[in-house]
Amino acid sequence: MKIIVLTTLFVLLPWVVGDSQAFEPTEYEEWGGLSFRVQRDLDGDVYGLSFQSGVWWVGTPVFGEISGGWLTDRLQDGDFSFVGFTLRWLPRTNWAPFVGVGGNYQSLVSDRERREDPLEHKPRSYWSGHAEAGLRIWFGEARHFLEGLYRQTWTERSGDFDYSWIAIAYGRLL
Repeated sequence: MKIIVLTTLFVLLPWVVGDSQAFEPTEYEEWGGLSFRVQRDLDGDVYGLSFQSGVWWVGTPVFGEISGGWLTDRLQDGDFSFVGFTLRWLPRTNWAPFVGVGGNYQSLVSDRERREDPLEHKPRSYWSGHAEAGLRIWFGEARHFLEGLYRQTWTERSGDFDYSWIAIAYGRLL
C-alpha cells in the first residue's frame, strides 16, 4: 500500500506543483557516462558482470552511480541479479583516483542445491554494503574511460559471506 501511495504522489506531484516549481536535473547533475564492468573476488568464489550509469553533482567531484548486473556467489551457493548505488569522490581529471561507499540488493535467481545436509545454509536474497577505491583514466576525443577498482563488501548475513573483489570497467560519455 505504501508503494502505491508513493508512486501516485511521484506521478501527480508535478501537475499539482506546476511548471514554476518543476525540477530541472541539468541544474544539479552533469552526465558521467555509461560503463560495463567485469568483477571477481580474490578467491574466485564471487564473480559477475554489471552495467553502470553515473552523474556528477554540478561543479563538484561528488559522483553518484547506479548499477545493475549478475553475479555468481559460491559462498551463498546461488546466482543473483543485483541493483545498487554508489556515492563517490571522483575528481574530474584525466587520471582520477576515487573512493566511494554504497549498497546493493542481491536477488536470488537460482539455487545450486549442492548441499548434502538439508539443515545446511540455504541461499536467499540479501542486502550488502560496500566501500571501494580505484582509478578512472579518461582518453580519446569521444571521452572513453577505463576504470580499475577494489571493493570490500559486507553482507547482511554473517561475516563468513563477506568478500572483497577487484574489477575492470570500460565506459564512455554518450
